Amino acid sequence: MKNTKLGLISVLLLSISSPPMLAQTEAASETADNLRITPRLGIGHRSSGGGFDGFTRLEGFVPLLQTPGKNLTFLEGRFFLDNDDANLGGNLILGYRTYSVHSHRIWGGYMSYDNRHTGHNTFNQLGLGIESLGTVWDFRVNGYLPIGDTRQGVGDAGVRDIFFRRNFLILEQGQNKEAAMGGWDAEVGAKLAQIGTDGDLRGYGGLYWYDAEGTSEIWGWRVRLEARPSDNFNLGLSLQNDDLFGTNLVFTVGATFPGSRPQGLTEEDDRVLARVAESVQRTNAIVIDHQDDFQEVSATNPETGEPYIFQHVVLGEMGGDGTFENPFGRVENGLDKTVSDGNDIVYVQPGTNPGIPPFTIPDRVQVLSTGPIQQLDTIERGIVQLPLSDAGVLPTINPGAAASVTMGNRTTLSGFYIPDAGTFGIEGRNIDTVTIRENAIANSTQAGIVLLEATGNVTVTDNSIDTTGGLGNGGFFIGNTAGSVDLNLVRNQIVNTTGDGMVIIMFNTEDSTVTISENRIVGNQLDGIGFRFANADNVDFNINDNKILNNGSSGIISELVNNSNSSVTIINNEISDNQFDGIAMILADNSDGIVTITNNNLRVNQEDGIFIGLFADSDETITIVDNTLSENQFNGINLFLRNNSQGIFDITNNSILNNQLDGIIFTFLDDSRGIVTIDENTVARNQRWGIAVQSTAAAEGEFLIQNNLISDNETLGIAGLMIGDSSLGVTIDNNEIFNNGDHGIGVSIQEAATLRLEITENLVNGNGFQGVDLNFPQPDGIFIDVLNNSTLQLLLESNTIIDNARFGAFILAEDQSEIFAGVRFNTFRGNSGAVDNANGFLVQTGSLTNLEPESTICLELRNNTSENGFSLNYTDADSTFKADTRANNGIISIPQLPVEPLGDCPVP
Repeated sequence: MKNTKLGLISVLLLSISSPPMLAQTEAASETADNLRITPRLGIGHRSSGGGFDGFTRLEGFVPLLQTPGKNLTFLEGRFFLDNDDANLGGNLILGYRTYSVHSHRIWGGYMSYDNRHTGHNTFNQLGLGIESLGTVWDFRVNGYLPIGDTRQGVGDAGVRDIFFRRNFLILEQGQNKEAAMGGWDAEVGAKLAQIGTDGDLRGYGGLYWYDAEGTSEIWGWRVRLEARPSDNFNLGLSLQNDDLFGTNLVFTVGATFPGSRPQGLTEEDDRVLARVAESVQRTNAIVIDHQDDFQEVSATNPETGEPYIFQHVVLGEMGGDGTFENPFGRVENGLDKTVSDGNDIVYVQPGTNPGIPPFTIPDRVQVLSTGPIQQLDTIERGIVQLPLSDAGVLPTINPGAAASVTMGNRTTLSGFYIPDAGTFGIEGRNIDTVTIRENAIANSTQAGIVLLEATGNVTVTDNSIDTTGGLGNGGFFIGNTAGSVDLNLVRNQIVNTTGDGMVIIMFNTEDSTVTISENRIVGNQLDGIGFRFANADNVDFNINDNKILNNGSSGIISELVNNSNSSVTIINNEISDNQFDGIAMILADNSDGIVTITNNNLRVNQEDGIFIGLFADSDETITIVDNTLSENQFNGINLFLRNNSQGIFDITNNSILNNQLDGIIFTFLDDSRGIVTIDENTVARNQRWGIAVQSTAAAEGEFLIQNNLISDNETLGIAGLMIGDSSLGVTIDNNEIFNNGDHGIGVSIQEAATLRLEITENLVNGNGFQGVDLNFPQPDGIFIDVLNNSTLQLLLESNTIIDNARFGAFILAEDQSEIFAGVRFNTFRGNSGAVDNANGFLVQTGSLTNLEPESTICLELRNNTSENGFSLNYTDADSTFKADTRANNGIISIPQLPVEPLGDCPVP
């Protein structure tokens, strides 16, 4: 009031001292200068309510065009950070205001763009508004128009609840949604009180209307108080109510710098003009409706497109109609009510469990218990878990004279305990597609599960079979004589049966797949897994990740015969402590297939770790890679070919240790043929040969033996690497061969055989026992003996042969045999030689037994180093010795009989 009076006095004084027109001009000029608006910044907070969470805001106000005292075009922006996970939002407002002298009011309007991120979705909105501000009364109308995708899902669509109602499985499915609400609000308000010199308190009341996709329109009311104690500070409190958001009390607080009005104004008119820079009053955050968009549907079978039908059974209940609310008390009542249309399920709860009589499952019906987890495939939501399942109790099926459960076509049995069956625990004959899972079978008088002539998709998984009666009655048996089958045997436990753990027999089967995975097969009286294919075409057989332990015969035994064309993969299994072989395979009678054995642990089996025999025109590709074969009572790997059979073999990166006979042995008989690669294996501490190749003269093949470590194979008189009677091509390259009990490399060729042998870049070190009685044959680094009209083509090049018990290399031609040898760039060091021949390297013609001499040696001895020299020796004048000795480092000892020039001898 004091300022008002001073202003009036000033005006009066001016009017007295000046002409009236001049006084008015000066006053207008002063008013215009005082009303120039400057940019400002602000900060504020709003509590939650009415369709959005509380948020903190940063804001700015920028005049764009202005005529002081008349109009203003401005830009106002806000940046929001909400209380829920600090989600971002904001808006941008372009506004215009003008002052009317006649109505003594400010009139204005604006356009806006709003954005809000909820943490799940982002929404956008356009806004429009008009306003009128006065000394006492204010009026406003705001409109809000969401744009773009105004209704969006929160997370993935899903199932909120699953439950049974009568005979149906009900899925409450859908998705929570967020919808941006468009609409308008309007309010009228008045000044209620003056606060201090420049502050005021105003009150407002009004209505609002909102609507959004997926919800009904809403009407609401809002009253609010707005207090400005100073030009830099503002407070607000509002109360609103509607049918969607209910009643909400919202508090706001804010501060700006500088203030929104010019300083130094005194007249009442000037107070109205100063409001031209106030912030636009509107709902700044986009209003979001959080919608619950779920509905109830019956679960639908993807195979038929029709709802699943459940016949509910609670064992021991009386009466009932098979609904969830009024279940049957007997399984047979549920089975009698089923229809073979692929939709019916008999769902059994243990109840008082008086015992279930043996039963037959009708075609296309599932019998499930609540014991294990039960899942169904649905159109609506894919795989869902059935309510009540995973209770843990398996209902008991009482024994009977016949099989306890007989499977039909396209049937499922899951979650039952089958003790003391009178014959088989579970049986199926001439059926198509069956699932047997999570059952427990104990003490059946015959086999646990038997399927005969099964086709289609056969799944036997997560069952337990413990103890069967009568010799030869195993855990699982399937026998097919025709057709196609996709057989999956997964995560079963089969223990202590009187037969095999699993037996798979396929005659005349084609285009089939067998998978045996993650099973535990332990302590069965016969084989762990046995399979036989005859006339089987295009069968893919996979055995992986099983534990096959302590069975009375072999761990895995198989026969592929009679023109079978199949692929067998055995990978990642533990096969130990079995009484015969770890893996035994017979491939015969024109079989043609691929066998892959990878990353298995085969140990402490009582015969071979791996035995593979090829017979009678079989033609196979065999890969044995990355396995561990240890402590087996016979050989680590035993490969046997005869009767015109042939194969391609890859034996790579295996650890073959501590076996009682050989590490690796190949036997080629008759006119068999093979291509063999033995690469990067560790062959150590085996009690006979490390690697042995035996062959008849008629056999043919190519061997590449490279990059292996062959050591500590201990028995006296046995080589680390042995090449026996052979008509092969053998390359021995870049191996480390040391500390073996006899020769590092031993070659003995008989029976008029022909051998091409290349020994290159090997380290042959410390083989044989020093100080052995001289009357006993002593070991050499490399020992080669060619007998009985045999022929050897030998390349011995770039090897390091040191510290062996006798000769570094001893090459002997006997009994009308021939050797054509190129010996180049080798190093012989520390090899002690013999008492009567101290050289590190010895080549000898003739016969140690003086029987049928006349052997022939052609030798190119060039660029070698031997610290105790070289010896070229005769035992018989009828033999022929031709040699070319050049540039060797070491004394060459030549007997009195002449050594002829090499001439045109075909030396490699």
